[in-house]
Amino acid sequence: MLFGRFVLFILPSAFSWFDYSVPDTNITDFYVASDEIYIIKPKQITVTNTTLFPTHSFDTGMQNLSWFYYNDSSIMMCGVREAASNPCCFKWTRKTRAQVIAQTEAETCAEYTHDIRYFGYTDTLRDKFFVISQHSMNSSGSSRILLNDDLTIESRRKFHGQKKRLVIIAPSFTFTNHFLIAIISPYERDLLYIKATAANTDTEAQSDAALKCGGDAIGSGAFTLRPEKLNVDSSLINYNMIMHFVLTNSCKICVFTEDPNGGSKADLYLDSEKKLAISKKSSLYDCGVSLGAMIPFEGMTINGGIAIFYARGTDVFKVVFGENDSSFRIIPKVIYTATDDITKIAFKDSYTGFVSTRTSVEMFTPHRCSNYTDCTECISTVRDPHCGWCTLEQRCSALHECMLPMVWTQDSCLEFSVDANNQDIHSGDTVLHLDTTGPALPGNETYTCSYRYEEEVKDTPGTVQGSRLSCNVPVLASVTQGSSSITVAIVHGSVVIGSVDVTYHRCDFYDMCQDCSDINKFCTWCPVEGKCSSNPNCVKSAVTDPGKCPNITEFQPKKMPRQIGKQIKIFIQNLPGKANVTLKDLYKCKVTSLLDPDSSQLFSITDQSTVDTIYCSNVVIDDKFPEFNNAESHVKIDLVYAANGVRIAGKQIPVYACELLTKDCVQCAEKFSSDPYECGYCTDKCAYTSSLHCESGTVITTKKKCIGTKTAITKVYPNWLPINGGANVTLYGNSLAIDNRVRVIFNFPDRTQTAECQNVVFENSTCLRCTGPDIMGEFKFTNPEPLSANITLKYNSPDYPEKYDSSAELLFTAMDIESIGPTFGPVSGGTEVTINGTYLCHPSETSVKIGNNACRDILCDYETQTLNCTTDTGSGENATVETRIGDGNVSRNIYSFFPDPTVENISPLFTLSYGGINITVTGSNLDVVQEAYLLIGGEDLECESYKMKITSNSHNSTHLVYTLPPTDDLVQEGNELRVAFKMDGVKDLCKKNSSKAIIILPRPDMISNNIKDGFCEIGKPCKINLRMTQIHNLVSQTLVYVGDLPCENTTINTIKTTDDITIGNLTCFAPPFEAIQQSSTPSVQTPSSSYDVDEELSNSRVKRLATETTKTNEFSVKVRIGQFEYEAGKLEFQGKGFNMLYVYIIGGAVVLLIIIIVMIVLKNKADQQNKMLDMKTKHNKELDHIEVAYTNAAKQAFLEMTIPKEKIKDIRINVEDIPYRIYSDYLIHIMFPNVDKKKMYNNFMSNQLEVDEYHLQEFKSILHDRHFLLTFIRVMEEQRDFQSFSNNNIPHRCEVASYLTCALYDVFEYYTEILFLLLDNNLRAEKTPKLYLRSTKCIGEKLLTNWLSLTLWDYIFTVSGPALYKLCYAIKLVVEQGPLDFVTHHAKCTLSQDRLLSENVEYRELHIDGEGPDGVKSRVSVLDCDTITQVKGKIYRGIYKHQPFSQQPNLDTLSLLWTPMNARSAGSTLELTDVDDSISEKPEEKKFNTLRTYGVQDGDCLKLTMYNEYNQPSVHTIRSQASANSKRQTVSEISRYHIVKNNDLEVEFKSPGPQRVPPTTKIAKEAFLNSLIKTKDQLTRVLDALINTIFMESNNIPPAIKYLFDYLDGRVSILPEKDRGDPEIAHVWKTNSLPLRFWINIIKNPQFLFDIEKTPILDSFLSVIGQCFMDSCSLSSMMLNTNVPANKLVYNVEVNQYRELVNKWYADVQQSPKVSLQSVVRESRLHQLPFKQSFAVLQLYKYAAKYQYSIMSALPTSPTNQTTVLRSDFEVIMKNSANLTTS
Repeated sequence: MLFGRFVLFILPSAFSWFDYSVPDTNITDFYVASDEIYIIKPKQITVTNTTLFPTHSFDTGMQNLSWFYYNDSSIMMCGVREAASNPCCFKWTRKTRAQVIAQTEAETCAEYTHDIRYFGYTDTLRDKFFVISQHSMNSSGSSRILLNDDLTIESRRKFHGQKKRLVIIAPSFTFTNHFLIAIISPYERDLLYIKATAANTDTEAQSDAALKCGGDAIGSGAFTLRPEKLNVDSSLINYNMIMHFVLTNSCKICVFTEDPNGGSKADLYLDSEKKLAISKKSSLYDCGVSLGAMIPFEGMTINGGIAIFYARGTDVFKVVFGENDSSFRIIPKVIYTATDDITKIAFKDSYTGFVSTRTSVEMFTPHRCSNYTDCTECISTVRDPHCGWCTLEQRCSALHECMLPMVWTQDSCLEFSVDANNQDIHSGDTVLHLDTTGPALPGNETYTCSYRYEEEVKDTPGTVQGSRLSCNVPVLASVTQGSSSITVAIVHGSVVIGSVDVTYHRCDFYDMCQDCSDINKFCTWCPVEGKCSSNPNCVKSAVTDPGKCPNITEFQPKKMPRQIGKQIKIFIQNLPGKANVTLKDLYKCKVTSLLDPDSSQLFSITDQSTVDTIYCSNVVIDDKFPEFNNAESHVKIDLVYAANGVRIAGKQIPVYACELLTKDCVQCAEKFSSDPYECGYCTDKCAYTSSLHCESGTVITTKKKCIGTKTAITKVYPNWLPINGGANVTLYGNSLAIDNRVRVIFNFPDRTQTAECQNVVFENSTCLRCTGPDIMGEFKFTNPEPLSANITLKYNSPDYPEKYDSSAELLFTAMDIESIGPTFGPVSGGTEVTINGTYLCHPSETSVKIGNNACRDILCDYETQTLNCTTDTGSGENATVETRIGDGNVSRNIYSFFPDPTVENISPLFTLSYGGINITVTGSNLDVVQEAYLLIGGEDLECESYKMKITSNSHNSTHLVYTLPPTDDLVQEGNELRVAFKMDGVKDLCKKNSSKAIIILPRPDMISNNIKDGFCEIGKPCKINLRMTQIHNLVSQTLVYVGDLPCENTTINTIKTTDDITIGNLTCFAPPFEAIQQSSTPSVQTPSSSYDVDEELSNSRVKRLATETTKTNEFSVKVRIGQFEYEAGKLEFQGKGFNMLYVYIIGGAVVLLIIIIVMIVLKNKADQQNKMLDMKTKHNKELDHIEVAYTNAAKQAFLEMTIPKEKIKDIRINVEDIPYRIYSDYLIHIMFPNVDKKKMYNNFMSNQLEVDEYHLQEFKSILHDRHFLLTFIRVMEEQRDFQSFSNNNIPHRCEVASYLTCALYDVFEYYTEILFLLLDNNLRAEKTPKLYLRSTKCIGEKLLTNWLSLTLWDYIFTVSGPALYKLCYAIKLVVEQGPLDFVTHHAKCTLSQDRLLSENVEYRELHIDGEGPDGVKSRVSVLDCDTITQVKGKIYRGIYKHQPFSQQPNLDTLSLLWTPMNARSAGSTLELTDVDDSISEKPEEKKFNTLRTYGVQDGDCLKLTMYNEYNQPSVHTIRSQASANSKRQTVSEISRYHIVKNNDLEVEFKSPGPQRVPPTTKIAKEAFLNSLIKTKDQLTRVLDALINTIFMESNNIPPAIKYLFDYLDGRVSILPEKDRGDPEIAHVWKTNSLPLRFWINIIKNPQFLFDIEKTPILDSFLSVIGQCFMDSCSLSSMMLNTNVPANKLVYNVEVNQYRELVNKWYADVQQSPKVSLQSVVRESRLHQLPFKQSFAVLQLYKYAAKYQYSIMSALPTSPTNQTTVLRSDFEVIMKNSANLTTS
């Protein structure tokens, strides 16, 4: 048994097969024979077989058994006997093979005077033993080799002992007729060996024989006992340290030593091939042994390698040497772990090993081959000589474990490759040839080629000849395109032994000659038939060369105008003709829309057409084509056969619309001058020249003619210029100029002078920019005065009009500063000031200077003409405030710089974590700043690095007061809180190391108070004394309140307790009773009439007496310290003493009242006890009922678990049957999930826009500016109302993100760049990195969701979509196996505890003959507890499988007619309805009718017909439970239930057993949770398939996923140092992005991808599966307990398996090659946007209009030099936005 453990423990002698004289002694040694194990103990030997089952034991009489040896016939052992001092040896003879051992009678213990060093035996020398001994260290004499009398040594050699011990390094090695002993002599520093032979050995053999070892002679000559040197480099080894060695089959020796320097390292050495040469020392492993100790060690040679095993503690390790390799390698895993520290290792054979411990002998397998999972790891990475790859079983194993050893290999793995001439294959009779490398495949085995594409698998038999495997190619019906890559798996039995990818072709799917002819090996193009075929039978010769295919090279004209009939000239090559048929009759021109392929139109060709030139007659692009509404687009023109419409060749041609290209005359004329546009201008529009009927004159087709005649300045921005010049102005209009030679002249009506604008910049014919002139200088004004000017444009050329005037006006004026606020600030600056005046803001660069330095962060309000900026450093009073625009400036001395504020003291320096403590800051010049913030933080507190910022409560020149907030989230009690001050631009108060410490005090505790008595006399001073901790530190903050009024004359002293603890002693006086009573407004009641009150009692006493009775004179005493409040007790006010008579009267009344109350209480208690007894009896009965109910429920659940439910097997659904949504529907569902999809699609396709197209196009172009778009998004996200929902019931941020996706669809690379810039910004703003991308808080997150949905459309459509649809379909099948409540949607078969039907419902499955409205019939399974509507749905879905939900009729429009099986001949039918009061036994039950209600039986016929209220189908009477004269009702007419009743979901529990349960007994859902597991088991296979398609396609990773994951991996580096080292960060981000934002969205909303109905029960299934999916992607495991919801426990086991897949897939993605952004963009360009972008741009325009002023204020903060241009462009675009509202 592999890796099995068999252990023999030392057991007590009570067992009969053990006879231990000392049961508690330890095992000292053991020996392994061929089939026996000898376990050595002091005085005892136990013999077992190799299964470690004890057989018998015997006594040795040795108190110290040192040596033991055995052979087949005898056993010898040496040791010291009891009562003896010298060692001796015994020999036992085996009498039988029954393993009975007896001591030989004639044998006595042969004593030796020397220490026994070694003994052994050799089979070839007549089974004789030899003993090696030497003198002890203190005795004289030489070391000897002593043999028994039967073994002769010709010469006794004495070695040089000299009190040095011999080191025996070699046991006996058996050769032909001799043995070899190798000895190291420390004196001679040589390695010697001794040869000996038996006395009766042939003398000739003695002289001629040579010692052989592996075929090589290592010694020759007479076999005499003599030392012989071997070639050893003595400097490489210390011989005294050699402990043990192993001789291999080829005479290689592994020597195991210890460190000669006294260390604890053990080393392995390997010799050379011929002579014993020990390699240089190389440390192998720290074995943890001391000098002189021997660690367990053994070795073997196997499969050309040397394996060394050694033990370290309880573990066995393995080291491997190659046969011809001196290097070693360590096997990476522990081979075996014993029960205790190992003392010895031994082997029975190469595959069975044993180890011993102090108390046991254990068997182990010396390899772990099965741990290696693939061939490369098995034979290349690890290279364990025990292990090889069993090719046909595809597993790593030992040789004897492989069923076919001939394909067991340690050299190379089996690989298949496609024959170079066989790269492409075709269905039919072709044969696939595969070449093999590696181990040769046996030809007599059975092989199968398994062709796999998507869900289709087809197998063909394979044959092996030599190194080639061949198999036929089948027809794969699932290949639905011309060529596809398929996988061919090679299978032996049920094991896949290899696979290859090949290209599979289906010629019939190629519709182009070039595509067909490129694959000329299999496919041929028939030009006349227009088809591609593998077995062509063409009318004319077939085309196999792509260069011979029909091909359109050019069109004339090159571009087509819309709505104009044009003859199109087509230049074509290789056009096939047909005998006796004219080209006009043979061909036609077909124009097809690229936006809507269903929009096409045929046009005839003219007679003048030839085979080289085709003339398409009167081709018109009218409003039937979507391209009609676009300024420029393309359509496709195909040449097709007139008879069958087969396409011959085609090409795209541009289409343009002059009216939409431009409204400007110059730009229109430019189009006319640039071939091939034919546009001209007339009156007020640009149009096709031949269609113009210009009433105002000739058509303008040159730019020069536009100047003057069509010029109009429509806007001047801004409408004023500074009178000093230097500022820019922009003119907008039509046909303003054609180049920058135009001059801009200002005419002043009140003056004869004119001025000219400088530096004219010609943007285009609709926009001019120039710099205003210096009117002050030109007109020599001494005082500036405003001047109004008209603008004139002119060219200095006779080719243009002399001038062309305009009514546009402009104002030249001077700037003026009226005021500034505030008028002062600190010298360090940082004060935000507002400058008021006239004409201070201009789109040209506006600068402000206060003092000697420029003001920064300038913001202009163009409506109020005010400036806001932040001062820089300055000095002095009455500093100059200067504003400059262009060359003009204005200044006033109205600002003063005062010395910076200083902070001298902070009091108190203590606070509480509850907050509310006021601290007072004293200092100087504290009122010169506008903003005095208190910064709160930790040790690293600085001006810009703080955790909290608060403003002051009061502010003057010497004092600031702040109220500290709660600090629970900042620091703990007892620690320091650091504070600093940020006062405008003063840095000294908040720079590093300038912060002050405030101590967070522990919670104050009450030590004592005098409120225990709780009485104060009204009218007298009432002193309150409290002793509390901490209040002495917060004297000014501590207040005591009685009721709602504070105490008076409060004093706090510091005292110490007996424990030497410092506390505060507070003393105060309570406010007057009347004041407390008035402020607290207690309720005062009139005394009860039961009181006998004397008339002389005053009204005040009556009130006091009443107050005492109702406790209205009792008030709470509370201590308040900031927001901390402590209630010390109650304080009661009493009046002065009065006449005792009243006390006696009142006391008597009270006693009488108490007696009455006691009697009433006793009576009520007796009644209550009787009532409790009745309730207990009733409760016990209910408990009995509940116990019976739970028992029956448990039995029913167990019964259902024992009934095998067939799992949902592989569901085969043709891909074409899956109801995928079209691309446009998919996008709208993803981007606008809660919107009316049809309305949204119509909006996108509409041509009616609220803003003219010119402004929309301008706005779209400005969206392509990165700075503007990022500013636009940032400004919107900062608006408070932007966080709400739009009119479409989706968040504004999600709506804007979806509109941006549509608007930037055609620039996807730019869209991706913006997306990742936004994600970077969000990451930097995220305080908790693991929450990054967790939710959609910003536009960037929704953009990421849309980005994934766009880039992964093809991937999910082709890879994961089928598996997801199968899961939804399988859920439907599972749900229909059991009852489903029609009203509550609770089901018996569900994964969700919330949707679990918590009762046992009796039901029966019926197989009925269903018939659809169109007469299609099918056998359908229903339940007799189904409602009529449920049956309708099952019948319809059973007949019309996979029909899109949008095409299915409403079930209320269908009638269900019932024909019983025994009434079919009569044709009698009955209409079944959900509501039929005429057949209800109890109408008050209000229950829906079911098939059981009507008595429908197995085999009956149920037919669906379209319901017509006025023409119902004829109904014949059937005598059954149901009445035929029922009235058709709808569900909404009455409140009804199906299985679960409406009143708190109470239902009758129907027990299947003999015991009945009362109807009122309800059972908790927990009793039915087993059904969740049963339902899960049925869906296991389809869910596994879905998970595998998502996380197993490591070779087919979409570029978008790789690009996104690489981005996230790279973002870890920008995190703070404390988060950067978290290994989970990147994993969490990837999970938050891909699984959470894409896969969970698709899995929980399959209706986004498929046209299916998402029912409540399907939603509950997908919610549980989605939770399982998300848990699988998480790194943390769930803690299991009874509080965990059952929904999360259902897939707990599977989650751990899926988590391994996810982690491996994440790693595969990370290791896969990097992808570029272009490859991601390429994926997105596979599909064009299916609707217009103008609607999306319009909605973004509305948002921009809504926040236009905030956007304009944010734009000047840009550091780029394009800011001014962006702002002015944006203002122009927004001119018509006043009445717009966002959708």
